[in-house]
Amino acid sequence: MKTIFLGLFLIPSMHAFADSPPTFFDAHVHLNDVAMQNDLMQQTGVSRAVVFSGAKLNNSEILSAAQAQRGKFFPFLSVSPEKREYARMWRESDTALLKYVEKQLETKQFYGLGELSIVHFPAMGFPETENSPLHPLMIGIMELAAKYKLPVMVHCEITYIKELERLLEKFPNVTLIWAHGGYAQYYLTKRMLEAHKNLVVELSMRALEGHPRSPDYWIFKDSNTVWDRWLELIQSNPRRFILGSDASHHTLASDTGKVQSQQKLLGQLPAGVQACVGTKNLEVVLGLGTYSSTDCPTTPAP
Repeated sequence: MKTIFLGLFLIPSMHAFADSPPTFFDAHVHLNDVAMQNDLMQQTGVSRAVVFSGAKLNNSEILSAAQAQRGKFFPFLSVSPEKREYARMWRESDTALLKYVEKQLETKQFYGLGELSIVHFPAMGFPETENSPLHPLMIGIMELAAKYKLPVMVHCEITYIKELERLLEKFPNVTLIWAHGGYAQYYLTKRMLEAHKNLVVELSMRALEGHPRSPDYWIFKDSNTVWDRWLELIQSNPRRFILGSDASHHTLASDTGKVQSQQKLLGQLPAGVQACVGTKNLEVVLGLGTYSSTDCPTTPAP
Protein backbone atom coordinates (compact mmCIF):
# COMPACT_ATOMS: atom_id res chain seq x y z
CA MET A 1 0.00 0.00 0.00
CA LYS A 2 1.23 3.48 -0.77
CA THR A 3 1.68 5.67 2.25
CA ILE A 4 2.04 9.32 3.02
CA PHE A 5 4.27 10.14 6.01
CA LEU A 6 2.82 12.84 8.23
CA GLY A 7 4.37 13.55 11.60
CA LEU A 8 4.40 10.29 13.52
CA PHE A 9 1.76 8.50 11.43
CA LEU A 10 1.97 6.45 8.29
CA ILE A 11 -1.25 7.29 6.49
CA PRO A 12 -2.77 5.07 3.80
CA SER A 13 -3.07 6.79 0.44
CA MET A 14 -6.60 7.62 -0.71
CA HIS A 15 -5.78 5.66 -3.88
CA ALA A 16 -5.91 2.48 -1.81
CA PHE A 17 -9.67 2.91 -1.48
CA ALA A 18 -10.54 3.99 -5.02
CA ASP A 19 -13.21 1.28 -5.23
CA SER A 20 -15.43 2.64 -2.46
CA PRO A 21 -14.05 1.87 1.02
CA PRO A 22 -16.22 0.00 3.54
CA THR A 23 -18.15 2.44 5.67
CA PHE A 24 -18.59 2.32 9.43
CA PHE A 25 -20.33 4.11 12.29
CA ASP A 26 -17.48 5.95 13.99
CA ALA A 27 -17.56 5.30 17.75
CA HIS A 28 -14.81 7.71 18.80
CA VAL A 29 -14.57 11.37 17.79
CA HIS A 30 -13.22 14.21 19.94
CA LEU A 31 -15.23 17.01 18.38
CA ASN A 32 -13.01 20.10 18.22
CA ASP A 33 -13.86 21.41 14.75
CA VAL A 34 -17.33 20.70 13.34
CA ALA A 35 -16.45 21.83 9.82
CA MET A 36 -13.37 19.60 9.69
CA GLN A 37 -15.37 16.64 10.99
CA ASN A 38 -17.96 17.18 8.27
CA ASP A 39 -15.21 17.32 5.66
CA LEU A 40 -13.67 14.15 7.08
CA MET A 41 -16.96 12.26 6.92
CA GLN A 42 -17.69 13.44 3.40
CA GLN A 43 -14.24 12.45 2.12
CA THR A 44 -14.17 9.02 3.77
CA GLY A 45 -17.81 7.98 3.41
CA VAL A 46 -18.47 7.77 7.16
CA SER A 47 -22.05 8.92 7.69
CA ARG A 48 -22.47 8.79 11.51
CA ALA A 49 -20.23 9.39 14.50
CA VAL A 50 -20.29 9.33 18.29
CA VAL A 51 -18.93 12.70 19.38
CA PHE A 52 -17.67 13.97 22.72
CA SER A 53 -15.67 16.89 23.99
CA GLY A 54 -12.05 17.36 23.07
CA ALA A 55 -9.79 20.26 23.94
CA LYS A 56 -11.94 23.00 22.42
CA LEU A 57 -15.65 22.22 22.86
CA ASN A 58 -17.47 21.55 26.13
CA ASN A 59 -20.47 19.28 26.69
CA SER A 60 -23.00 22.01 25.92
CA GLU A 61 -21.28 22.83 22.65
CA ILE A 62 -21.10 19.15 21.72
CA LEU A 63 -24.81 18.82 22.37
CA SER A 64 -25.59 21.90 20.26
CA ALA A 65 -23.52 20.54 17.38
CA ALA A 66 -25.33 17.21 17.59
CA GLN A 67 -28.73 18.88 17.67
CA ALA A 68 -27.82 20.89 14.59
CA GLN A 69 -26.87 17.69 12.75
CA ARG A 70 -29.33 15.22 14.18
CA GLY A 71 -28.88 11.70 12.88
CA LYS A 72 -25.25 12.38 12.03
CA PHE A 73 -23.63 13.19 15.40
CA PHE A 74 -24.51 11.15 18.51
CA PRO A 75 -23.30 12.96 21.65
CA PHE A 76 -21.69 11.36 24.70
CA LEU A 77 -21.31 13.23 27.98
CA SER A 78 -17.68 13.47 29.02
CA VAL A 79 -16.42 14.39 32.50
CA SER A 80 -12.94 12.98 31.99
CA PRO A 81 -10.42 13.63 34.78
CA GLU A 82 -7.79 15.26 32.57
CA LYS A 83 -10.16 18.13 31.76
CA ARG A 84 -9.48 21.28 33.74
CA GLU A 85 -13.09 21.74 34.82
CA TYR A 86 -13.33 18.24 36.34
CA ALA A 87 -9.78 17.49 37.54
CA ARG A 88 -10.26 18.82 41.08
CA MET A 89 -13.48 16.88 41.55
CA TRP A 90 -11.76 13.63 40.61
CA ARG A 91 -8.86 14.39 42.96
CA GLU A 92 -11.21 15.13 45.84
CA SER A 93 -13.97 12.60 45.02
CA ASP A 94 -16.39 15.51 44.91
CA THR A 95 -19.92 14.19 44.39
CA ALA A 96 -20.89 17.50 42.79
CA LEU A 97 -19.62 15.84 39.62
CA LEU A 98 -22.29 13.14 39.90
CA LYS A 99 -24.99 15.73 40.42
CA TYR A 100 -23.86 17.47 37.25
CA VAL A 101 -23.84 14.18 35.32
CA GLU A 102 -27.35 13.26 36.45
CA LYS A 103 -28.69 16.71 35.58
CA GLN A 104 -27.33 16.29 32.05
CA LEU A 105 -28.61 12.74 31.67
CA GLU A 106 -32.09 13.80 32.78
CA THR A 107 -32.36 15.72 29.49
CA LYS A 108 -32.25 12.35 27.66
CA GLN A 109 -30.18 13.94 24.91
CA PHE A 110 -26.97 11.99 25.45
CA TYR A 111 -26.42 8.50 24.04
CA GLY A 112 -23.71 7.49 26.50
CA LEU A 113 -20.94 8.66 28.80
CA GLY A 114 -17.29 9.06 27.82
CA GLU A 115 -14.65 9.04 26.78
CA LEU A 116 -13.49 8.88 30.40
CA SER A 117 -9.70 8.68 30.47
CA ILE A 118 -9.41 7.25 33.94
CA VAL A 119 -6.02 5.60 33.37
CA HIS A 120 -4.12 7.13 30.46
CA PHE A 121 -0.38 7.01 29.92
CA PRO A 122 1.14 10.39 29.00
CA ALA A 123 0.99 11.26 25.33
CA MET A 124 1.78 14.21 23.13
CA GLY A 125 -0.34 17.06 24.49
CA PHE A 126 -2.10 14.78 27.00
CA PRO A 127 -1.26 14.62 30.73
CA GLU A 128 -1.07 11.28 32.48
CA THR A 129 -4.16 10.29 34.45
CA GLU A 130 -4.34 7.56 37.07
CA ASN A 131 -7.70 6.95 38.68
CA SER A 132 -8.74 3.47 39.62
CA PRO A 133 -11.77 2.05 37.81
CA LEU A 134 -13.10 1.59 41.35
CA HIS A 135 -12.75 5.31 42.14
CA PRO A 136 -15.89 6.53 43.98
CA LEU A 137 -16.82 8.85 41.11
CA MET A 138 -16.42 6.04 38.58
CA ILE A 139 -18.72 3.86 40.69
CA GLY A 140 -21.23 6.72 40.81
CA ILE A 141 -21.04 7.22 37.05
CA MET A 142 -21.69 3.52 36.46
CA GLU A 143 -24.67 3.64 38.81
CA LEU A 144 -26.09 6.52 36.78
CA ALA A 145 -25.37 4.65 33.55
CA ALA A 146 -27.34 1.70 34.91
CA LYS A 147 -30.20 3.97 35.95
CA TYR A 148 -30.42 5.67 32.53
CA LYS A 149 -29.51 2.52 30.56
CA LEU A 150 -26.53 4.10 28.81
CA PRO A 151 -23.12 2.73 27.77
CA VAL A 152 -19.88 4.06 29.24
CA MET A 153 -16.65 4.45 27.26
CA VAL A 154 -13.47 4.32 29.31
CA HIS A 155 -9.82 4.67 28.45
CA CYS A 156 -8.12 2.34 30.91
CA GLU A 157 -4.62 0.98 30.42
CA ILE A 158 -3.95 -2.62 31.38
CA THR A 159 -1.99 -1.56 34.48
CA TYR A 160 -5.43 -1.42 36.16
CA ILE A 161 -6.89 -4.51 34.53
CA LYS A 162 -7.91 -6.21 37.79
CA GLU A 163 -9.80 -3.14 38.95
CA LEU A 164 -11.46 -2.87 35.53
CA GLU A 165 -12.58 -6.48 35.84
CA ARG A 166 -14.12 -5.81 39.23
CA LEU A 167 -15.97 -2.81 37.80
CA LEU A 168 -17.37 -4.98 35.00
CA GLU A 169 -18.44 -7.61 37.53
CA LYS A 170 -20.08 -5.01 39.76
CA PHE A 171 -22.20 -3.61 36.89
CA PRO A 172 -23.09 -6.56 34.63
CA ASN A 173 -26.02 -4.67 33.07
CA VAL A 174 -23.93 -1.69 31.93
CA THR A 175 -22.19 -1.94 28.58
CA LEU A 176 -18.61 -0.80 29.03
CA ILE A 177 -16.85 0.27 25.84
CA TRP A 178 -13.10 -0.27 26.25
CA ALA A 179 -11.50 2.52 24.20
CA HIS A 180 -8.67 1.15 22.02
CA GLY A 181 -9.29 -2.15 23.77
CA GLY A 182 -6.98 -0.81 26.47
CA TYR A 183 -4.17 -1.47 23.98
CA ALA A 184 -4.28 -4.99 25.39
CA GLN A 185 -2.46 -7.89 23.78
CA TYR A 186 -4.39 -10.57 21.91
CA TYR A 187 -4.51 -13.10 24.74
CA LEU A 188 -5.59 -10.59 27.35
CA THR A 189 -8.31 -9.23 25.04
CA LYS A 190 -9.55 -12.77 24.44
CA ARG A 191 -9.64 -13.48 28.17
CA MET A 192 -11.52 -10.26 28.91
CA LEU A 193 -14.14 -10.99 26.25
CA GLU A 194 -14.68 -14.50 27.58
CA ALA A 195 -15.00 -13.34 31.19
CA HIS A 196 -17.15 -10.21 30.77
CA LYS A 197 -20.19 -10.28 28.53
CA ASN A 198 -20.86 -6.57 29.12
CA LEU A 199 -17.52 -5.56 27.57
CA VAL A 200 -17.34 -4.12 24.05
CA VAL A 201 -13.90 -3.58 22.52
CA GLU A 202 -13.43 -0.40 20.49
CA LEU A 203 -10.51 -0.61 18.05
CA SER A 204 -9.55 2.99 17.29
CA MET A 205 -5.79 3.45 16.79
CA ARG A 206 -5.21 -0.33 16.77
CA ALA A 207 -5.03 -0.39 12.97
CA LEU A 208 -2.87 2.74 12.63
CA GLU A 209 0.63 2.01 11.39
CA GLY A 210 3.27 4.04 13.20
CA HIS A 211 1.27 4.53 16.41
CA PRO A 212 2.99 7.40 18.25
CA ARG A 213 3.20 5.56 21.59
CA SER A 214 4.13 2.00 20.71
CA PRO A 215 4.25 -0.24 17.64
CA ASP A 216 2.99 -3.04 19.88
CA TYR A 217 -0.50 -1.51 19.77
CA TRP A 218 -0.81 -2.28 16.06
CA ILE A 219 -2.82 -5.45 15.27
CA PHE A 220 -1.46 -5.72 11.72
CA LYS A 221 1.45 -8.00 10.86
CA ASP A 222 2.44 -5.77 7.94
CA SER A 223 1.15 -2.67 6.17
CA ASN A 224 -1.76 -4.53 4.61
CA THR A 225 -2.76 -7.54 6.70
CA VAL A 226 -4.28 -8.03 10.14
CA TRP A 227 -2.77 -10.86 12.17
CA ASP A 228 -4.77 -14.06 11.66
CA ARG A 229 -5.36 -14.51 15.38
CA TRP A 230 -6.93 -11.03 15.64
CA LEU A 231 -9.20 -11.70 12.66
CA GLU A 232 -10.20 -15.01 14.26
CA LEU A 233 -10.92 -13.28 17.58
CA ILE A 234 -13.14 -10.69 15.92
CA GLN A 235 -14.93 -13.28 13.80
CA SER A 236 -15.56 -15.53 16.80
CA ASN A 237 -16.95 -12.54 18.77
CA PRO A 238 -18.72 -10.60 16.00
CA ARG A 239 -21.02 -8.66 18.36
CA ARG A 240 -18.27 -7.50 20.71
CA PHE A 241 -16.15 -5.15 18.57
CA ILE A 242 -16.75 -1.63 17.23
CA LEU A 243 -14.61 0.81 15.27
CA GLY A 244 -13.58 4.40 15.91
CA SER A 245 -11.24 6.93 14.40
CA ASP A 246 -10.12 8.86 17.52
CA ALA A 247 -10.33 11.94 15.29
CA SER A 248 -9.38 15.14 17.11
CA HIS A 249 -9.08 17.66 14.25
CA HIS A 250 -5.45 18.68 14.50
CA THR A 251 -5.27 18.21 10.73
CA LEU A 252 -7.65 16.72 8.17
CA ALA A 253 -4.83 14.58 6.77
CA SER A 254 -4.03 12.86 10.07
CA ASP A 255 -7.72 12.18 10.81
CA THR A 256 -8.22 10.83 7.30
CA GLY A 257 -5.40 8.37 7.94
CA LYS A 258 -7.06 7.24 11.16
CA VAL A 259 -10.38 6.59 9.40
CA GLN A 260 -8.72 4.78 6.51
CA SER A 261 -6.82 2.51 8.87
CA GLN A 262 -10.15 1.35 10.33
CA GLN A 263 -11.56 0.85 6.86
CA LYS A 264 -8.53 -1.26 5.99
CA LEU A 265 -9.21 -3.45 9.03
CA LEU A 266 -12.92 -3.68 8.26
CA GLY A 267 -12.26 -4.70 4.67
CA GLN A 268 -10.55 -7.90 5.84
CA LEU A 269 -13.66 -9.24 7.58
CA PRO A 270 -16.40 -11.38 5.98
CA ALA A 271 -19.47 -9.41 4.88
CA GLY A 272 -21.73 -10.46 7.75
CA VAL A 273 -19.12 -9.73 10.39
CA GLN A 274 -18.13 -6.52 8.62
CA ALA A 275 -21.71 -5.24 8.84
CA CYS A 276 -21.85 -5.84 12.59
CA VAL A 277 -18.40 -4.58 13.53
CA GLY A 278 -18.77 -1.60 11.23
CA THR A 279 -22.32 -0.55 12.05
CA LYS A 280 -24.77 -2.90 13.75
CA ASN A 281 -22.96 -3.41 17.06
CA LEU A 282 -22.73 0.29 17.78
CA GLU A 283 -26.38 0.78 16.80
CA VAL A 284 -27.35 -1.84 19.37
CA VAL A 285 -25.09 -0.35 22.05
CA LEU A 286 -26.67 3.07 21.51
CA GLY A 287 -30.22 1.71 21.53
CA LEU A 288 -30.75 2.50 17.85
CA GLY A 289 -31.48 -1.06 16.79
CA THR A 290 -31.60 -4.72 17.76
CA TYR A 291 -30.08 -7.90 16.38
CA SER A 292 -32.01 -10.29 14.19
CA SER A 293 -31.37 -14.02 14.39
CA THR A 294 -29.23 -13.86 11.24
CA ASP A 295 -27.07 -10.88 12.21
CA CYS A 296 -23.38 -11.30 13.01
CA PRO A 297 -22.62 -14.90 12.00
CA THR A 298 -19.97 -16.36 14.26
CA THR A 299 -16.91 -18.01 12.77
CA PRO A 300 -15.36 -20.07 15.58
CA ALA A 301 -11.61 -19.81 15.95
CA PRO A 302 -9.80 -23.01 14.91
